[in-house]
Amino acid sequence: EPEFSYADQGYSLMKRSVTNPYLANWREDKFVEAPVPIFPVENIVAVSEEDATLALLVGGIKEYEILPKTAEIALTLFRSNGLLGKDDLMWRPGRASGINNKVVPTPDGQMLEEMIFEYAVYVQPEKLNEQTLYTQSNIFEGHTETYHLQNLNTFEERLERFEVDYPIDRLPAQNSIFELDNPNVFMSTCKKSWDGTGTIIRLFNPGDTEETVRWTTNASSFEVSLAEEKIAELKENT
Repeated sequence: EPEFSYADQGYSLMKRSVTNPYLANWREDKFVEAPVPIFPVENIVAVSEEDATLALLVGGIKEYEILPKTAEIALTLFRSNGLLGKDDLMWRPGRASGINNKVVPTPDGQMLEEMIFEYAVYVQPEKLNEQTLYTQSNIFEGHTETYHLQNLNTFEERLERFEVDYPIDRLPAQNSIFELDNPNVFMSTCKKSWDGTGTIIRLFNPGDTEETVRWTTNASSFEVSLAEEKIAELKENT
C-alpha cells in the first residue's frame, strides 16, 4: 500500500503522507476537528514506487484522498452542501461551523442537475517523474488558441472598434514569437504586460534538478518583478 501521495500545488508536486498520525486520538488531543487526510489538487495526483507510478490527471477536480486499506485514489467529483453550518458533525463536534453559530439552508448549493466529469489515468513504468506528469497534464487539458472568424456588418460593427488593422489580406499559417529548448521547463503564463509595451512570460521547473533553458525571440528580454518592473536586461537568452 502507498505511504505517500503527490499532488500539484502551484508550480510543483506536494509530497504528503497518506495517513495522519493524529487521526487516531484527535478527540483526546482536543483537536477542534478531525485531521482527515483529504487534500487539495489542481491537475495531478499520483502514487509511486521505485518502478511504477499511477497518476490521475484531473483538470478541474479539486480534492482527493488516498485510501490506504484498499490502495485506491478517491476523487471528490462534486461537493454538495445543503446547509451553511451544522451542529455536532462527526468530524467537527460542537457548535455549528457556519457564520455566528447559525445554520443557514443553501438549497442552491445542492447538485441540481446531471453533471459530467472527466479525468485521465496515466501509468509510468518508472519512479515518479515530475516533468513527464506535467507534460501529460498539459496534453490532457489541451491548451488551444482560437479566434472567431466572422463576416462584419460595417454599419452596426464599425471597423475602428476593432484593435487590429482591417482588412487583413493574409496571415501566416504558423508564426512563433517565443520558443524554449528545454522540455523540463514549463510556461505558466503568457500575457500582455500591464503597460501594454511588452509580453510577460513566466516559466517554472517542477522538478528538484536545476535546469537551464534557452529561448529564441526577436525581441529584447528583461527580468522583471511580479509588479512587472524591469530588474535587468537579459543579454543572453539563457
